[in-house]
Amino acid sequence: MEKLRYKLPTLTASTLFFGFLAYVGWQMTKGSTLGGSRGIVHFVTDALNFLSDAVGAQTAGYGVMAAAVAGAMGAAVFIWRDPMM
Repeated sequence: MEKLRYKLPTLTASTLFFGFLAYVGWQMTKGSTLGGSRGIVHFVTDALNFLSDAVGAQTAGYGVMAAAVAGAMGAAVFIWRDPMM
C-alpha cells in the first residue's frame, strides 16, 4: 500500500497522457482532421495528418491507438517496477 501511495500520481499522469493519445487515434479513425496552431503541436498534427493521408484514416487511427495502449502498459510496468521511484 505504501508503494501505491508514492507511485499513484505518476501512474495517473501517464494514464492521462496515453489516454489522450488513444483519443487522438479514435478521432483519426472517424476521419476528422487534426489541427494545431503553433509550435510542436503544429508539427505533430501535420505528421499525423500526413500519416492518415498516406495509409488511410482507419489504419493510422488504430495504429495510434495500439501504440497508446502498448505505451501505457509499458509505462505502468516501468513505473511500478522502478526501485528509484
